[in-house]
Amino acid sequence: MFEDAQDIAGFFSDFAIDVTLFPGMGNQKTIPGIFDAESIGITLAGGLEVTESQPQLTVLDRDVAELTQGGVLKVANRNYTVADLRPDGTGITIIRLNNRS
Repeated sequence: MFEDAQDIAGFFSDFAIDVTLFPGMGNQKTIPGIFDAESIGITLAGGLEVTESQPQLTVLDRDVAELTQGGVLKVANRNYTVADLRPDGTGITIIRLNNRS
């Protein structure tokens, strides 16, 4: 998808929004991230349809080196906890998020 670091940086400068990390609930840090909260329709037994959403965030590996599962972050004035981090081997990490009350 990307040929070099300049391609990745350009992608983030075009599509990213500010995300605030709270590593260890200590100092906060603002990084660029691409947020997605696509809804998925699921049909249960008996034909009942429900909608589920799994918000996720695409970030640069270097920006989330200290972030761990259970960590807290804020995207678009909404707080989330990190469900898991999935580095893809290209310098990008996909973070699956859970809503935080």
